Amino acid sequence: MLLLEHDAKTLLSWYGLPIPPGIWVKAGDEVTDNRLPDGPWIVKAQAATGGRGKAGGIRPCDDRSQLERIVHEICSQPINGVPVQGCRIESTMNPTRECYLSISLNPITGLADILVSPAGGVEIESSISEGQELHRASARPDPTDIVTAGTPLFNALNADNRTLATILKRLTDAFLGLEALLVEINPLFI
Repeated sequence: MLLLEHDAKTLLSWYGLPIPPGIWVKAGDEVTDNRLPDGPWIVKAQAATGGRGKAGGIRPCDDRSQLERIVHEICSQPINGVPVQGCRIESTMNPTRECYLSISLNPITGLADILVSPAGGVEIESSISEGQELHRASARPDPTDIVTAGTPLFNALNADNRTLATILKRLTDAFLGLEALLVEINPLFI
């Protein structure tokens, strides 16, 4: 099952992963103030396709009076031929860096592949193909083994390894608990 970003973030928050505060607004619905997180916001089209940002489906919003219009504009046009089901409106984050972290099931070996890159965000695929570092480890699909194999990869991020190890532990719990083929945090804000 391919999840929309809002659904995936909701699931990952159940495992204790830090998620920017946000709400779901279904296409055609009004934005209600009582559920809205603190602004400024980022409004994200919820469509099962990549390239949402380049197609105008991810837009910043600083003013509450513009929010309704932006949601309507985003929801009224398909992205890559895929209809927009609604928007996630979340508080804007101000990271110093965007990195990448994922755990996936390798269909050939049956192992969990852990990937870490100091490059993350919308251009992760192209940045890796252009020579950015991608650090990889594999482990049996066991919580202890995944965390043990993946934690040394964080040295490449030049950040607090204890915090990152906690994030890897929680992402591992989600990966195994949801019986997922892939879980990723992109971008992983540092």
